[in-house]
Amino acid sequence: MNKLFSMRQIVIIFCVLPMLISAQIRTDAVTRSKMASDSKESGISWRKINGQEYFPMIAKVNSNYRSGLLPEGVLQGSLTGNIVTLYVRRDLLKTKLEISGVEYAEWARPVVPMLSKALPDARVDSVHMGYNLPQPFTGKNVLIGITDWGFDYTNPNFYDTALQHTRIAAAWDQWKTAGPAPSGFLYGTEFEGESEVLAAQCDTSNVYGYAYHGSHVAGIAGGSGAGTAYRGVAFEANYLLTTFLVDAAAVLDAYNWMYEYSENAEKRLVINQSWGLYYMGNLDGTSLISQAIDSLSALG
Repeated sequence: MNKLFSMRQIVIIFCVLPMLISAQIRTDAVTRSKMASDSKESGISWRKINGQEYFPMIAKVNSNYRSGLLPEGVLQGSLTGNIVTLYVRRDLLKTKLEISGVEYAEWARPVVPMLSKALPDARVDSVHMGYNLPQPFTGKNVLIGITDWGFDYTNPNFYDTALQHTRIAAAWDQWKTAGPAPSGFLYGTEFEGESEVLAAQCDTSNVYGYAYHGSHVAGIAGGSGAGTAYRGVAFEANYLLTTFLVDAAAVLDAYNWMYEYSENAEKRLVINQSWGLYYMGNLDGTSLISQAIDSLSALG
């Protein structure tokens, strides 16, 4: 009799235990705080579904999880492996949620801009201050050459920190056929000096249409912040911008134009290329364009 009773206890315990475990949803402190808050300014990106607000969550589930057994007011978004997106109706947040098969759930953190952390995370702020360096470095007396497309020459980010003068020393629009081409080169149109650059306003729309990738890249490399705290890496550098015809010869011409300009200006040159055209040649450094880049780099 005692043995039979013990066996029944064991059976009951083993039957009930999975239910108890699956009902206990672990969350982190931030999630619990957000679920307890009714504030509209809580940073939660509420989902508006069928006219009602839902709290977004990401959860880890086990084999007991069934989307068809979710409580009323809890919706599944999608399932990837054992990770599921769930949406909990707002009026349920302060109740005890029991969802079978959910081991852990957390608030789906929103994606927010964090540009204020970009330079400190890369230790660029230490370079600006000259920390453990002979002097501060801000890009002053350096030319940044950028081969790209989609340049807005009038962008205030390309001005000095006082917003008085543009820092674009020259631009070569290889798509613009009106000329004049840079001295020693055969095509395109060169704009040199503040008045010419600003009068041109922007580069020519090409096979990529009107774009802004070039401005985006140039801003990261050396934007002054346009009166804000969000500066680029070398915010006192000057620019050489080339909107290049999309082939290896055109980009190599651009490199040489930039190098010759820097030699005449007696300034150091850094060239940025934030694009990839994989049909230009082998990617192991043996292509002709790669050999040309090596030759330019060896000039110092």
